[in-house]
Amino acid sequence: TSSFSFGENTPDIATVAKVLNVAHILEGSVRRSEDRFRVTAQLVDATTSAHVWSRVYERDLDDILEVQRDIATAVAAQLKSTLTRIVDDDSPHNIKAYELFLQANFFFNRRGPGDAERARDYYQEATQLDPGFARAWAGLAGAYQVMIGDGLISSDKGLAKLKAASERALELDPSLPEAHIRMANYLWRAGQRDDARQHQKIAFDRGPTNSLVLAVRAGSADQIEEAIELQQRAVAIDPLSGTNRANLANYLVEAGRFDEALQTFAIARDLAPGNADKFAADITRILILQARFDEALAST
Repeated sequence: TSSFSFGENTPDIATVAKVLNVAHILEGSVRRSEDRFRVTAQLVDATTSAHVWSRVYERDLDDILEVQRDIATAVAAQLKSTLTRIVDDDSPHNIKAYELFLQANFFFNRRGPGDAERARDYYQEATQLDPGFARAWAGLAGAYQVMIGDGLISSDKGLAKLKAASERALELDPSLPEAHIRMANYLWRAGQRDDARQHQKIAFDRGPTNSLVLAVRAGSADQIEEAIELQQRAVAIDPLSGTNRANLANYLVEAGRFDEALQTFAIARDLAPGNADKFAADITRILILQARFDEALAST
């Protein structure tokens, strides 16, 4: 999510690495000619800008997802690391479905006006093209969850759709952390708290470095400082998510750490301009809590 947010305006390697808080950058290019494509990929050490690994792949267009897995496996070997879910059973079989899934993720994470509905529509198209694509079903469940919370769909109708999409994702891939999180969200809203906690535990065990999992875990933390620590980890993993920043800011407000909350909301506002008005209201609220009434009035 964070790397995609740079779009076409990608700064130099060192700047990207600093913003994302990473030691290496994987970059490259894709060229397509009719039914063939050529991918040039290279792994760069962010500190020295030295190329650690590079390779060129030339394949038929139908093999593009296989190349994605090959690159992930090669990079993991170079880093002497194990990347989770390099080869997973729910890998999409339809390239167009995968494109729709990525578009849906963009709108889901941006969270501007109308973005939840756009994300839902793209996730739905992806599942129609590739009914076995578990991550798209989990994404669809997440879109319905947001729509319920924002009052964009009736609670009864939204919960039924959230449940159906979560069940389908779990049926297709019982190991998918996002699917367990979405099912936990449904069960929590349905009043089945013990079952919800069980699905949360499975998600935590399967996705300890998943930003969504960490954010949900923060929301269920018993102590506010624990919630802040977990949400800070979610921000570190996905630092350009406005939603992650806003959640962290709200926890900081609850802890009385108002100056930090102001700074965090300001960053969230810059990252998610579609929610600028909402974040401005949050900033005003904090200024009032600090008795900085003149500044609060000026910020409205």
